[in-house]
Amino acid sequence: MVRSLHAAGIEVILDVVYNHTAEGNHLGPTLCFRGIDNLAYYRLQPDNPRLYLDFTGTGNTFNLLNSRALQLVMDSLRYWVLEMHVDGFRFDLASSLARDHEGVNKLHAFFEIIHQDPVLSQVKLIRGTVDVGAGGYQVGNFPVLWANGTANIVIRCGAFGRATKAALVSCLPAHGQSDLYQHNGRRPYASIISSLPTMGSPSPIWSAIMKSTTS
Repeated sequence: MVRSLHAAGIEVILDVVYNHTAEGNHLGPTLCFRGIDNLAYYRLQPDNPRLYLDFTGTGNTFNLLNSRALQLVMDSLRYWVLEMHVDGFRFDLASSLARDHEGVNKLHAFFEIIHQDPVLSQVKLIRGTVDVGAGGYQVGNFPVLWANGTANIVIRCGAFGRATKAALVSCLPAHGQSDLYQHNGRRPYASIISSLPTMGSPSPIWSAIMKSTTS
């Protein structure tokens, strides 16, 4: 499939979710990493390690502060580039991947390894929207190699059903806007609209924007 898309001049950006697993919180099923090494693969509450730190809204957060967990993610990324020949990645809830004990850290090992890797540093890197932890809104603050898949239209204009036509149209410039990116010389393509389409059919807000801008 990737070969066919490339032949048609279409790049392939893979949406990846490395921030959590299907094992959920402490009440969830033991499927893989919890049974192998719970302490290594998950962020746990320091004062009660029976419970999980949840920056993802799923019950758990994958622990990229652990070298083996981080290696697993990097090996997976390299596989998709070297074997499947994808052109880049969009990282779901990317802020959670760069969290240390103090919060989101632009010097996190997750960034350092990608930037130094001869394979991964050459592909397109797009950060997903905010995570659910404090300080998770990091639009415009990721390192220079990263584009931002922003959620500005949803965040600034409110829920799908309540946004007015004028509010929706006013939010369109939020993607690529100079107040977020121009100060450090980044170009408009540092911002990627990734929050509008939904699986299978256009979202209500996307349909409303298209109608507003074409009528």
